[in-house]
Amino acid sequence: MNDENLIPAAHKLTVEEQSRGGKASGKSRRKKKSMKQAAELLLHLPSNQEDDSQMLSDVGLDADEEATNMLIVVAAIIKAAKSGDVKATRVLMDITGTDYYKNEYLKLRKAELKLKQQKAEDDW
Repeated sequence: MNDENLIPAAHKLTVEEQSRGGKASGKSRRKKKSMKQAAELLLHLPSNQEDDSQMLSDVGLDADEEATNMLIVVAAIIKAAKSGDVKATRVLMDITGTDYYKNEYLKLRKAELKLKQQKAEDDW
């Protein structure tokens, strides 16, 4: 461990340090927001490659003029998942919110929390 880089717990940030941190945080948030907006813009643009028509027909869709980059990306994920790519399957489940194990885990954790709260109330 490098003790030189550690900040003591009692160290209070100066107003100047807080200001620099806030400005850096704002800059980072603006950059992430711009990147997200650019990605959304590109995904909503119409697709214009002939390979994209083939991708759509591979997953059982008719290629039409309305195909967007988002549709092509999702079709590619589905194609990969169909071929046995587990990571693609996970991504697809995250997109659709159908991750059975994650949903069941959350239900279990909520039930445990409820039981703990009931026990705490009973012990009170």
